[in-house]
Amino acid sequence: MPPAGLKAAGDERRSTMSRLARVLRAEGLIVTDRDTGSPFLAFARAGAFRLVGTLVGTAAYALYQDELGVRFDAEGLAKTGDLDFASFERVKPLPALGVSI
Repeated sequence: MPPAGLKAAGDERRSTMSRLARVLRAEGLIVTDRDTGSPFLAFARAGAFRLVGTLVGTAAYALYQDELGVRFDAEGLAKTGDLDFASFERVKPLPALGVSI
């Protein structure tokens, strides 16, 4: 059983993420579901983005729709069920860095 402080922090983070998702949905944006958001968080914590890893593909378009000034509907954006990453040649492949899902 996790210490009370960890459980409270997890509960607070879940509450905050739920609130932010509701705000984004209300503004007409497609929000990232938990099946996609959890791996994002794992990659971020493992340092994949800090090491010049870049999210590409369908998930990236869904996340950047506000920056691009477009709105996708859920049917208009293909849900491939995978996460696509790219990196520059000077960066070692993510598996070589010990990053795993």
